[in-house]
Amino acid sequence: MIAARSHVAWDQIAPEVIAQCSQRHIQSVLEDARRDIALMQAALTAAERFIAGFDGCELQEGIEDLLGKVRGAMEPGPVQ
Repeated sequence: MIAARSHVAWDQIAPEVIAQCSQRHIQSVLEDARRDIALMQAALTAAERFIAGFDGCELQEGIEDLLGKVRGAMEPGPVQ
């Protein structure tokens, strides 16, 4: 009889528990994504500064294209 009561109670609270766990998981994933984006932006900024130092150097080839790709990757995307 106690098992039946526990089962009924669990059926009533399960959707809320699952929703809360899902929300925490989603928040964790978003926080990880934001941290990863910040790290990538920092790396791209450092790369852009370094590569830009070669811009205009006649001995280097493809600097403008490479800078364009790096700067394009630095554009804000849908996840912020």
